[in-house]
Amino acid sequence: MPSNNSPLSMEGLREVLDRALAAERGLKLVFKEGTAEQNSAAATHQRARMHKLRAEDRRRSYEIYPADHPQRGQSPWDILFISKKPMLDGSCELHVIKSSLANFTYEEL
Repeated sequence: MPSNNSPLSMEGLREVLDRALAAERGLKLVFKEGTAEQNSAAATHQRARMHKLRAEDRRRSYEIYPADHPQRGQSPWDILFISKKPMLDGSCELHVIKSSLANFTYEEL
């Protein structure tokens, strides 16, 4: 399914990414209106659109910020991980998670 490149078509995704940034750990989007295959395809499509929006935001920052600015070539959404989780009930979830050491534990080997 082709993506709509219009900035207006991305407004809902901007809100999702902004809300994930504002949340303590991130957000979960649940796709459950179709078959397991349709839900998986819808989640994959939205994940691709989020990645595209983030890349476009990064590209736009080159036009906005001077060469020595730390935000040049960056997007505030770069700290978000977006992962797809198929569920046993046929639904599919997209987890939009803030990158943080608080999201996992680690130990030295």
